[in-house]
Amino acid sequence: MRRFTPVERHSSAKRLITYYCPACWHEMASRESRCPVCGFDLEGETVSFEEKLLASLEHPVPEKRLLAIQILGNLRSRAALPGLEKLLDTEVNDIYALREALMALSKIEDPRSQELLQKACHHPYALISQLAQTLLNRQNSPKRTHFILVRHGQTEWNRIERFRGRADLPLNETGLAQAEAAAQKIAAGWKPAAIYSSPLSRALQTAEAIARHTNLPVQAHPGLIDIDYGEWQGLTPDEARQRWHDQVDAWYQHPEQAHIPGGETLDDLRLRAMQAVNELASLHLGETIVLVSHTVINRIILLGVLGLGNERFWNLQQDNCAINQFVAEQGNFILVSLNDTCHLSGAVPLG
Repeated sequence: MRRFTPVERHSSAKRLITYYCPACWHEMASRESRCPVCGFDLEGETVSFEEKLLASLEHPVPEKRLLAIQILGNLRSRAALPGLEKLLDTEVNDIYALREALMALSKIEDPRSQELLQKACHHPYALISQLAQTLLNRQNSPKRTHFILVRHGQTEWNRIERFRGRADLPLNETGLAQAEAAAQKIAAGWKPAAIYSSPLSRALQTAEAIARHTNLPVQAHPGLIDIDYGEWQGLTPDEARQRWHDQVDAWYQHPEQAHIPGGETLDDLRLRAMQAVNELASLHLGETIVLVSHTVINRIILLGVLGLGNERFWNLQQDNCAINQFVAEQGNFILVSLNDTCHLSGAVPLG
């Protein structure tokens, strides 16, 4: 596998692909076997994306270094801590790099990041010392609860798209691999205090994968159980439409008005889901917790976080084992990330 980093650029006349050396980020117009600037072997073994970013913390081009800092922060890379510390100790000119280094440290859950932020409170630049103090105060506020909201892995009824609801379905092989990938991502990036799950098997299996990597028990919470699809449960949308044409059309076109025969409305669902979120926020002030639930529940919670009505239900995507983040503080919410599936790029069935 080649080790250069391709970037597509589009224009009205033609499409160009620009290649970058992962060692020095020299720009090349065509594929090369060796970087003409630093001599880096571009056809050797693969360099990981994180390794490229770590090397770029010392890149001579400010914009590329800045981008590497931002991405490493978003990845919550603990491996970036030595490089960020060196930058804070030695950088004297690039105030933007210093600022982004602090922002990255504030996202990395590790005692060393706290120590570096505390050290930065005495930085000679007033803007940097003040920002470090602000970030520390924000992190240490006992009134904030950080939620990691995860959708369960794939089941066979996801693969063929049936109304699942309260059916107690296990994960398939793909779902198990997705759960393991999500668990590794969460264990590497956060230190949760608790894991709560829908009591249905597909969610519990996903939560148990996270539990194995974080040494935490899984607590089933009834407020996170999937929507009751009533008489639609087990049917495909086309099968349900044959009998309840108008109701199924309403579900997909005006979900806020839809009434599922024998099932729940989105208003019913939102009431119990947000009650669960507010209850757990109060119980875990100043902590990070994981919630594992279902696409309908997750969408409803995220609509509540964003302050949007149920008519926007289909405007949010929730893929299997996607990770979302939000913060609750005194009844207010801040959305941090939505439908993150980067960790699933290499997820394959385990068996």
